Amino acid sequence: MDGTKLSEVSFETREGIKATIFDKPAGGIKMPTKLKKDVTLEAGKSYTLVYTMYKLGSYLFSDGSVSSLAEGKSAGKTPVGFVVDETKRIAIALNNAGGDKKQWATTNSQKATTLWTQSEQGLRDGIKEYNGVDAERGGYKETWVSSKTRNQEVRTESTNFPAFYAIKDLTPVNGKKWYVPGVGDWALALKLFGIDDPAAGYKAAKPAINPWSKATTQGLGYKYQNIVFTQAGGTPLNSWYWTANQWNAGGETAITLTTKAEGAFFGGAKLKSSTFVRPFINY
Repeated sequence: MDGTKLSEVSFETREGIKATIFDKPAGGIKMPTKLKKDVTLEAGKSYTLVYTMYKLGSYLFSDGSVSSLAEGKSAGKTPVGFVVDETKRIAIALNNAGGDKKQWATTNSQKATTLWTQSEQGLRDGIKEYNGVDAERGGYKETWVSSKTRNQEVRTESTNFPAFYAIKDLTPVNGKKWYVPGVGDWALALKLFGIDDPAAGYKAAKPAINPWSKATTQGLGYKYQNIVFTQAGGTPLNSWYWTANQWNAGGETAITLTTKAEGAFFGGAKLKSSTFVRPFINY
């Protein structure tokens, strides 16, 4: 090792050890050495390396408390969501509702009383309207308030709305109910996960894919949200998902969100299409 640059060295935990990190085996993990100034190792000398572990964010636990994952799990608590806005008290669930894909509705006809113009400006207007103005804002109201549906149905109580019905029996937190997120809820999450402007470049036929920023995610980009969910036993955002909102495209189309390694973008799908539901909560 004499004469070796410290920056050329990485450390690996031994395979088979019983140690775990957030309940996952720690064996075989490689830790590269990143230095502000390189050091040449000399024979007969000892060196101390200090590794800093960064907090990726705050988690919501089943008892309503919010803390780092390590703090909560050490207290025996169960994580149920990841906080996307601490001021507005908004969290995204760690897993999809109902497991498999769900239809937004069982028929392709206008359901929502409020429709949004299918354009970038229309999307921005929707995000502004549904971004946490009050405690029971857009996504919550679309899910639980009958006046937001043309026939006055509460969507969570009707099998005509499978995506919303899947939310019905989720366990409340702090007495608050989960809901299908509005576009504004999703925008809060996307900004936290590294999408600087979730509405940028939207076009009905071919929406622009907005990349994951490394500047706001500790240099991790897409890997940030992947780690956030997987280390807590959740499912990363790697598919397309329903929002609670509808476009004005004939009243047959709901707004969707697609996430993948390259980036994320809003889109649309017929109500009878099937995809995943990721609940949010205003805890």
